[in-house]
Amino acid sequence: MDGIHRERAPVGRPRARKAMHEAPRGRVYEEWQGNERFFCGGRCIGGPNYKSLLGTTCLILLPLAVYVLFVGEVLWEEVSVALPAAGVGLGFMALFFLFKTGCMDPGILPRQDPDEEYRAGRKPKSKEMIVNGHKVLVRYNETCHFYQPPRAHHCSVNDNCIEKFDHHCPWVGTTIGLRNYRFFLLFIFTGSLLCLYVCGTTVLAVKLEFDNLKDDAREKGEGKPAVWEAFQEAPAAVALAAYTVLFFLFVGGLSFFHIYLVSTNQTTYENFRYGYERSRNPYDQGCVANWASVWCVKTPASKINFRSPMVPKRPPPPNPALQRSRSSASSGMASPVHSVAASTRSHRPQTSRSRQSARAPREMTMNIDVEMGPLEIRHVDEGGGKLQALGQHSVSDMKRHRAAGASLPPSRAMSPSEAAHVKAQMKRGRRPSGASPMGREI
Repeated sequence: MDGIHRERAPVGRPRARKAMHEAPRGRVYEEWQGNERFFCGGRCIGGPNYKSLLGTTCLILLPLAVYVLFVGEVLWEEVSVALPAAGVGLGFMALFFLFKTGCMDPGILPRQDPDEEYRAGRKPKSKEMIVNGHKVLVRYNETCHFYQPPRAHHCSVNDNCIEKFDHHCPWVGTTIGLRNYRFFLLFIFTGSLLCLYVCGTTVLAVKLEFDNLKDDAREKGEGKPAVWEAFQEAPAAVALAAYTVLFFLFVGGLSFFHIYLVSTNQTTYENFRYGYERSRNPYDQGCVANWASVWCVKTPASKINFRSPMVPKRPPPPNPALQRSRSSASSGMASPVHSVAASTRSHRPQTSRSRQSARAPREMTMNIDVEMGPLEIRHVDEGGGKLQALGQHSVSDMKRHRAAGASLPPSRAMSPSEAAHVKAQMKRGRRPSGASPMGREI
């Protein structure tokens, strides 16, 4: 039995470790920082105002139901069943492209970790790139922490950087970008065609009703009926025709506008922001090539797997050199709470007394009112002399920290004016206002 246990023990332990390693963790979409809404386990990605997608669906389905009930019956009996069937088919095609546009990743660029070099002021806020021989300005995105690629833009509604950002569509409820722009075009083109088809066949149905009224009047020996009598016979059809004309003015106009944008290889954002002319549009490759870039290329894969498990990120090791550069770059502008090292060194010639004080530093703590409020100043004379602000803490707090053996509160940088003010008063042998020495030889 002992031998059996000795054989099973090394096998069981790795299995336990593997089970712990494979413990279920949260997925990316569950911890997502943007404003998107996820459905079906992260497979469906909607915008923050996804309910407007349902409203647009109703604007298509309700008129389609009226078309089938009041117009389709007339067309079915008088002409062919193919006419109302084609209208229903166009309606469901428009719905398919609507949901395809509103329920997919529009081209979200993954966020990066904060760039310490940018924080330290060692990287510019914008830089130039050459695109097809033209200079294009790209900016650093402080929310997503990277330089935005050309044509990318941060959507303020979704709170994400979108590749080839076009616009945020309130009717679809999401942002239109690189990955769903083609389906958005199909939606508005199909919607425009649906409006024209329903309007045309509805007018045909009203005409057929009017012809039936004329035949009935002829058989009864009555006079020719008026057109308004046909409208009375089919009020729903007349209202539907007016509805489709109204919507075609909007959807059709939008379709013609995007035909122009595709022909010139512009986005809606670029057209309103820059107003490119053909002579200076860096992305215009000719009408045929521009259309081919939209319809003859494969939809790029999403750069984020929203269903993948979350991987905890380990903080990078501290970089002392970078911290020193950040300290020198942000001197005088740090908050009163957070710590940034700052020093002002004296260039007086070293005497025997100064060399002795370098071997035995002297520490003194005092309070002083400066431009940032009441501060506690710690002066440590280490030969060259250092001044450091310990934050907005009272002297009693400092005594309590030292009595308990706790670490000192976090410090912040003194501005040059604060340091000069303190050193000037020390040099004159005066104690700053509110000073309370509690120093000791260390």
